[in-house]
Amino acid sequence: MSEKYKQYKPDPRLSQMFDQAARRDDEVLELICPSFLAWEKCAVRYEQQELLGRGGLKEVFRAYDCKMKRWVALAKLREDRGLQYYELFVHEAQLIGSMSHPNIIKVYDADTEASGRPFFSMTLKGESNLANLLQSGEVLSRSSLLDIFLKVCDAMAYAHSVGVVHLDLKPENIQCDQFGEVVVCDWGLGRCLTCGDPEANLDSLSARFEENGTLFGRVQGTLGYMAPEQIQQDLAKNERTDIYALGCVLHTILCGEPPFQGTVDEVFDGTVCRGVESLCTRFPERRIPESLDAVVLKATRRDPNARYASVLQIQQEIRSYLGGFSTDAEDSGFFKEAALFIGRNKVSSSITLAAFLLLTVLSVLFIQRLGQQRLVAEEERKHAQALRTEVTVLSEDYKAFSEKSEIVRRELAEELTVAVSKLIRSSMFSRPVPTVAQASQMLEVALQLDPECAPARKERFKLNFLMLNFKEVIKETDYFHEASLKLANAFPDYEFGPESRPTSEQMIAVLHAAEPMHRKLAGPMEQLYAYYCARSKPQSGRASEVEALLAFYNGGNDHFSMTVEKRSNAVHIHCDQEALHFLPKKVQSGHNLLRFIPIRDLKITTTGKVLLAELSHPSLTSFDFSECPNLVVDRTVYTPRLSKVVVPRGSRLVSSLKKHIQSDVDVAIIEVDR
Repeated sequence: MSEKYKQYKPDPRLSQMFDQAARRDDEVLELICPSFLAWEKCAVRYEQQELLGRGGLKEVFRAYDCKMKRWVALAKLREDRGLQYYELFVHEAQLIGSMSHPNIIKVYDADTEASGRPFFSMTLKGESNLANLLQSGEVLSRSSLLDIFLKVCDAMAYAHSVGVVHLDLKPENIQCDQFGEVVVCDWGLGRCLTCGDPEANLDSLSARFEENGTLFGRVQGTLGYMAPEQIQQDLAKNERTDIYALGCVLHTILCGEPPFQGTVDEVFDGTVCRGVESLCTRFPERRIPESLDAVVLKATRRDPNARYASVLQIQQEIRSYLGGFSTDAEDSGFFKEAALFIGRNKVSSSITLAAFLLLTVLSVLFIQRLGQQRLVAEEERKHAQALRTEVTVLSEDYKAFSEKSEIVRRELAEELTVAVSKLIRSSMFSRPVPTVAQASQMLEVALQLDPECAPARKERFKLNFLMLNFKEVIKETDYFHEASLKLANAFPDYEFGPESRPTSEQMIAVLHAAEPMHRKLAGPMEQLYAYYCARSKPQSGRASEVEALLAFYNGGNDHFSMTVEKRSNAVHIHCDQEALHFLPKKVQSGHNLLRFIPIRDLKITTTGKVLLAELSHPSLTSFDFSECPNLVVDRTVYTPRLSKVVVPRGSRLVSSLKKHIQSDVDVAIIEVDR
């Protein structure tokens, strides 16, 4: 040690200052951290409790949280509820706390009072709910109410994705405020389909009708919104039970009242035996659209298997209605589709209609004039030669008019073909089945107007290719895409359509056969597979199909492989190409090709380049890039449930990953040895 440092002696005043700062007494704490001192001395956390509502299981108070300095909704077990209700009360708090969605109420805290009775606090929203909104007399547009309904669908779709059902969905449990916020609350009857069921605790209780209209006991739910399987206890209750309640909520939005009203026995009889009646029949004066009436009837069918399979399907139906398209439930015909098409294309349709009317008027005038000339010719034989000359002139005019009419027919056929092309580009990936059906009908009309319309025949060639109707593809020798025709010739007996669909093995065989032509078929193959997925039900998952699809875009089976652990939904991908693509440039949907299968954990093994921005997936919880040295992190990726990322130790991408990964939960970046 140098002489300079040997001569150093610490200043005793520094030690004295440190001791004073480290000494924990109220005077020091008041100076350094007054907020902590106030927090520590807080004897009662929740003050100014004011009763907001009372349900079958709990009471909800408006209370002030002294520690967090905010107003909350404080839920307490009712005083007349004993120990047998504790499990249900705690189950509701845990069920809400397990979910994170902007349209689902949030739990802040849960604990027990000094008396040992449980409580939990939640987000405090406005005092208005959907029932108040419908009964207030305020005039709201149907689109505004449907926007609220879509947000409720968002919440229920998320809850079903994590295995949770509500089982008591009604307007009173849907909170709305003046700023457009919609929150689904009161999950007291909710169940987790993937974990233990607290409903067994109700076996010793008889059914009772509580103050908030909810039946509590062996039969659980709210009159007018309960599905038949909630009344018939031997039937399973699942996501389709909530879909029935959503149909009843939509019924209330459209006509102001639930499907069934009256005594308990009358409502039970209507729910189990009669079923929901058509809104158009019951309320003709309200002019309820047949599209929405059909959605209500399908969602509230007594047979759960006859209802919508998921909330997302109802949501898509409502969006189709709001966008001016028909719904799948109404099974619209050609004239309805034509009317909707005109509504969406008012300018071009008006021009076409005006041209048609003009042609009709000209035709009538011409026929009238021709008849008059014939009468004149019959009555004035002396002027026969002059009339023959005039008729000749008129005949030439008629020929010119006929040629003009043919031109109009060809133009109409071409406009319909352009509309088909736009429909496929805009809706092929969001609504593949109705899009192909509508496009087929429109092309049939176009070819009736002009059987030789080259663009229409070309679009028909594309539709037959998407449906794997290769037998018809091969016939269109004048209008073909070389690579598509080559692939069709490899399977000349394939004659699939909307009703007859290929097996998974046949689909995989087509994907493998297309690998040598992946550059020319990149766009059509994604459309083909999207329509196949929408029209076919997987027998054992789609992992093998998606592996073949990714191999098609990444050099084939010789360079790409994917293994899937079905129980855990863990996926491990190997690729020896210069770049591994999950979102190739020619993919038209703009979405990740992994979207067709559920994935929790994804590991990538490759020396090629991988773009982080191509890996967005709604169910992913972890990435493993420990064997992926050429990861490119240059754009932000949103993966809502991602919580873990594994990278090689010493990786320079840690800070970039933290900056460019967005998730609804905290993300841990773990470094491991290669």
